[in-house]
This record gives sequence, structure tokens and C-alpha cells, in this order.
Amino acid sequence: MTFPSANAPPQRQRFGSSLQVVLVLSPPALLQRMSDIVGAIGGTLLAGRFATPADAVDWIVWKRPVWHVAYVDMTLPGAEEVVRSLQGSQHAGTIVGVCDHLWREVRDRCSAIGVRAIVEKGDLIAFQGDLETRAR
Repeated sequence: MTFPSANAPPQRQRFGSSLQVVLVLSPPALLQRMSDIVGAIGGTLLAGRFATPADAVDWIVWKRPVWHVAYVDMTLPGAEEVVRSLQGSQHAGTIVGVCDHLWREVRDRCSAIGVRAIVEKGDLIAFQGDLETRAR
């Protein structure tokens, strides 16, 4: 029997409901395509989609939503504020960074603010695979 690591980040468990997904991405065309992918995967539901970090933070503060996974474009100015707001929300889930590159420096920067998983920006196949795995 393997025991979970004490250093493993907490993750919310979902039982019987759709996976609530939040997208904070730019450009708008990428946001639309990723939204379409969320809508096409069974067991997922788009909880919120935002093209600017300010809109996402306002939604988090005023709506206090339930969400399971958030994909945040780490190249946007204000992305770290979105991450902090999501982490501080009452029903915090897993945050996945959407980054220009998967280089070690990028992974380290994301890890330093609590984002443990990343996908490459524009790689819709990787995004779909990650989301399908989480929706199972």
C-alpha cells in the first residue's frame, strides 16, 4: 500500500457531478476553441470563461463559485493575482498553468506560486487530453 506524500498538493474530489472548469485565457480565439473542447467532453461543464484576469478576479470575489479545475494563461499580466484569488476561494480546486513553453524555468515559476501542472499554450490536443483525464 502506498501512502500519499506529505508534500502533495491538496486536490478536491468530485462525486456524481460534472467537472466544473474555469478558463482564463487570451487571445479570444483560443478561449473560444478551448471552451468548445470543454463543451464537447462528457462530464465537464464550463463554470466560467474570461479573457482578462480582472474579469476573473471579479467573478471569484463576487460569485464565490464552485470549481474543480482552472486553466490560467500564465502569460497574461495579472495571472498571479488570478491564481492567488483561486487558491483563496472557499471551494478551491486544481489550477493548471497555460504557458508559452514547458521549460524548466517556466515550471519553476509556476511551482513557486502553487501551480503544479502546466500545459503548453495553443496545444489543444494536450489540453483535451489533460481535461479528459481529469473528467474520468
